[in-house]
Amino acid sequence: MIKLIKNNYIVFIAILLIIINQALLGIDKNGRGIYPEFLGVADRLLAGETLYSNVFSGEYFLQTIYFPGISYLIAFIKSLLNFNDGATLILLSIISFFSIYFSLLKLSIKFGCGLGQSLLVLTIAFGLFFDFFFFYLTEGKSDALMISTTILAYFLLNDILLNKDSRAIKAMFLLFVFIFLGLLKQQSIAIFAGIFIFLLADKSFSIKLRMTMIGNMMVASALVAIIILSHNNAYFMTVEAASIKGFNPVFDNAKMFYSELKNSWFYISVVMSSIWINYKKIILNTYFKMWFIVSICFLAISILSFLRDGGNAANLQTGFILFMPFFVLLINDIMDKSADNKKVIYSILFFAIIKNMMSAVDHYYDYLLNDINNHAVQEYLGENYRGANVLFSAPDYFTLKASGLNPVYAYETYKRVEHFFELDYFPINNNVDLIIGNFPLLDYKNFKLDESIDIPKLLKNRIYTRNAT
Repeated sequence: MIKLIKNNYIVFIAILLIIINQALLGIDKNGRGIYPEFLGVADRLLAGETLYSNVFSGEYFLQTIYFPGISYLIAFIKSLLNFNDGATLILLSIISFFSIYFSLLKLSIKFGCGLGQSLLVLTIAFGLFFDFFFFYLTEGKSDALMISTTILAYFLLNDILLNKDSRAIKAMFLLFVFIFLGLLKQQSIAIFAGIFIFLLADKSFSIKLRMTMIGNMMVASALVAIIILSHNNAYFMTVEAASIKGFNPVFDNAKMFYSELKNSWFYISVVMSSIWINYKKIILNTYFKMWFIVSICFLAISILSFLRDGGNAANLQTGFILFMPFFVLLINDIMDKSADNKKVIYSILFFAIIKNMMSAVDHYYDYLLNDINNHAVQEYLGENYRGANVLFSAPDYFTLKASGLNPVYAYETYKRVEHFFELDYFPINNNVDLIIGNFPLLDYKNFKLDESIDIPKLLKNRIYTRNAT
């Protein structure tokens, strides 16, 4: 290990800078709105309460629209290690980063690339092309863990198919991996679809073995469905409410796609060239074929998520990142051809180092500015509204808790279920004392705007208190 670090110290410096950059980004935005939603479900799990609220009875708790896999993991970390919310997010982000980095590294080596060159190329790709993906990683989103779990399932399945030793034990372990994968996110269905297509199409293995593996996957899927359905209201919030979203306007999607293309054109070009050059390996080699099919299926569902309401560049990057081994493979072949080529690749690494260094400095100064503003907000809320029950927006969750307020209902939950109610405005529950935010779906008739002179800038025209009458 020491020798590996000495021989690749520049690469490890780049990795360290990428981690520092992402850490500062995560600290700056403090989980934004995504992590608090997972956390809300986790906290109710630990308290023995219903994970997903019943909106039809007036419950609009903070909750995620995703399956509860990440919330289970958060609850496990908090109960086992007694971590607070912030420390749990940091640990979850670290686990997510290293799991996807080392799983993609292992997969690239499996594709025939050397360890040192795989480290180099993978670090360049992480440092230059996946900013939006890592933006979500620092919020506790499940994509990184889902991809690394998929790679683990890929290795296990290949081992079962190619080696007769201990197949029953490996198949049992694979079953649990599939269950965890399915619980992480609805999009895991694309992973299952890709593996299913591969097992049906590849006739180099016995029909009995392939059907057994398909059966293993179907049992796992059934168990995931049973676990989800065991939670009241989970099906409604994670399937019905989540699936009702429409599509973004065509022009908006085209603009976002063009913006992502400007950022990732080099990565996409290399991946496409690698697939073209190595198409015989993809057709004939089990390792290549299975991963290619899984990647195509996952890219398809990622593009669909991108096109739908709320979709963004992170959806595209999540689909692109599965093709990383093909990117590493071609760059590895280019470096093998001459020492000069390798020098060029190292020069690209320096750009990644500079980019992440500058980005880290920006995030640090943003954090300092935001920290000053947040302290002003917390001080004002703590002095004037401590103990109040608040209807809020998810990104404000930690600020409200730090101020001594009680965040009870989240606007995002109202927003996600608006199509199921024939209402111009949602009535506000009687136990809400304070609304922080201007929300178009809510009826403010019993609330008045806080117009205090000393109110912080970030709260101006955003705080509404219930009328005394």
